[in-house]
Amino acid sequence: MPLFRVALFSTILKANRVIQMKNWNVPLSKPHILFFGTTALVLLIGLFYGETEVDLNIHDTYFIIALNQLALLTALYFGIIGLAFWLFHKSKRQLSRWLTFMHLGFTYGGSLVILILSQFYREDVLEYNFNNTLTMIIMVLLLFIIIAQLMVPINLGYGLIRNNNSRISKVK
Repeated sequence: MPLFRVALFSTILKANRVIQMKNWNVPLSKPHILFFGTTALVLLIGLFYGETEVDLNIHDTYFIIALNQLALLTALYFGIIGLAFWLFHKSKRQLSRWLTFMHLGFTYGGSLVILILSQFYREDVLEYNFNNTLTMIIMVLLLFIIIAQLMVPINLGYGLIRNNNSRISKVK
């Protein structure tokens, strides 16, 4: 695990340098590139870690999902979102920058925070309260990520309505 943390920290530092050198308009004007890249990354993770399972304990029921199936579902979802953003980009329809920024921030930022927080779980039985609080924080962040996914259809509908109204006013 320490190697993973070092790699993650160096990636964050490199991304910070790239963000400082480049303009923030690229991810906001072409979010489909980010989603297509994430789709490929999630598929690779599912390919390499396909034998492991993810188990979810909800009340008294355990749901066991193979990681490769979860990766395929996630990649399909990100691929559909990327395709929708690409179609809007190709048809020269503008989406709300604020909604796009909020969606990208919650989806990728929240996922990164969950990944970092999950590294702090303690193995000692006496640390039950700490692990319970950490699990609650992660679940609240996951709820925010799921709610943020509702911004996609709202943003797409806004893009359809916004551009149709502006085209009608230009014709008159």
